[in-house]
Amino acid sequence: MPTETLPLVSGPTNPPDGWAGLRAYGRKDFTSGFLVSLLALPLCLGIAQASGFPPLAGLTTAIVGGIIGGLLSGAPLTIKGPAAGLIAIALGSLQAFDVPGHALAGYQTTLGAIVAAAVLQIILGKLRVGQLAAFFPGAAVHGMLAAIGLIIVAKQVHTLMGVRPQAKSPLALLAAIPEGMLHLQPQVALIGGASVLILLGWPALKSRWLAQIPSPVVVLAAAIPMGRYFGLADAVPSVASGGMAYLVELPNRLLDGLVHPTFGGLLSWQGLKYTLMFAIVGSVESLLTVQAIDLQDPFHRRADVDKDLRAIGAGNLIAGLLGGLPMIAEVLRSSANVANGAITRWANVAHGLFLLAFLVLFKDAIHSIPLAALAAMLVLAGARLARPKHWADAWRTGKTPFAVFVVTVGLTLGIDLLVGMAAGVVVNLLMNLWQGAKLAETFKAKVSVSDEDGTLILRLYGAAVFSNWLSVKQKLEALERDRPMVIDLREATLVDASFTENLERYRLMLQNEGGSVRILK
Repeated sequence: MPTETLPLVSGPTNPPDGWAGLRAYGRKDFTSGFLVSLLALPLCLGIAQASGFPPLAGLTTAIVGGIIGGLLSGAPLTIKGPAAGLIAIALGSLQAFDVPGHALAGYQTTLGAIVAAAVLQIILGKLRVGQLAAFFPGAAVHGMLAAIGLIIVAKQVHTLMGVRPQAKSPLALLAAIPEGMLHLQPQVALIGGASVLILLGWPALKSRWLAQIPSPVVVLAAAIPMGRYFGLADAVPSVASGGMAYLVELPNRLLDGLVHPTFGGLLSWQGLKYTLMFAIVGSVESLLTVQAIDLQDPFHRRADVDKDLRAIGAGNLIAGLLGGLPMIAEVLRSSANVANGAITRWANVAHGLFLLAFLVLFKDAIHSIPLAALAAMLVLAGARLARPKHWADAWRTGKTPFAVFVVTVGLTLGIDLLVGMAAGVVVNLLMNLWQGAKLAETFKAKVSVSDEDGTLILRLYGAAVFSNWLSVKQKLEALERDRPMVIDLREATLVDASFTENLERYRLMLQNEGGSVRILK
């Protein structure tokens, strides 16, 4: 009978929040915020470019996410801003709402969808249903992210080479890569290739001092002079490049770059579809980030996910009204924030303020950044999302997770993300039923709770699967946290991979909070 036991851990006292936190930890938080802003600057520009938005939109969202999202946040160490995981949705929305002869139609209607999704996120947060994002099976979420990674690579590798393909769909873009290589722009591709080498090689350096400099900053330090040397500012785009520019484009007056949404196009299936996609996928990605950062928090604080969802909704509302990209709690920048020693929400606020200062004071330098360098960052980001390890992990986890993963990836690439995610959920439900789960147990687990010699025993019967995890978690949340706990799965007839993943995450959270739990399998 295998068991796992977590020792009782005594955690540190939580730091003060609000102005008291600023007074106590302002120096540490502003230092971390500065370092995160250096990482965020090129990533936000690149994400905007890859999404089909103007570069200013990425910085607008990061600034709003830092200042507004930081002040309202329910997860003090997370960094709010644009993310690679929403590129495919933003790009698809622009194309879906495009009107020939009206250059801003797709952009403005997409902003309307972002604003509508923001209102939905605020409502969901008010209704305290932020935990519903945990309903989606892990294999479907990982498959969604892998598909998004492939979409990013498919699009950005062409920008890295300095060409603009005629293809639009992800699969067609992947198929067009060999042709793009035949027509690449040598100077642009050289900058892109050098950027890839820097991003891959910089983390391997042994110098502790150099390791403090984010590799994207090193890329900019090399790419901007290279772009000037090759005269990219004055280069006339070739026919092969499709007339694309080679450098980041910013308006002469920043206020002229603020575009406002329109809402007429939302009264359609496409409007509803993209509103739901921005809201659901953004919320799921944010929840995953919040859970990951909770486990890294040295003070073992548990985020208020509903409050954080309202904060993200408020940030998206303002960003959408100003022409910005959608925002989430982003995992890479949030992890860097923790690693840099951030303590309170003021690190996120500081990161937003520093980005605002960069935009105002160094606009000409930002305008000199080659798009190929930003594309290199996104190609590697996409490759990390879709790397073979994720496929191998799904295969090792079992037939059901692998089938869900492959179906989600395939239909996301072949049709769209909403269909892919929905299909992944349906496949997981059907395979659980095929493996013996009863329909009555699918959404509400059979659970009993007892007190045996001072230890709380939670026993599960029948199916323990992704779709009934929330009902189990509700039971767990109602138990006293200062008493030993046992979670007994020995009577369960089916325990799927997503349930196991959620249970392990919950177990780690209890450990961080000083709890003691055994899992009997």
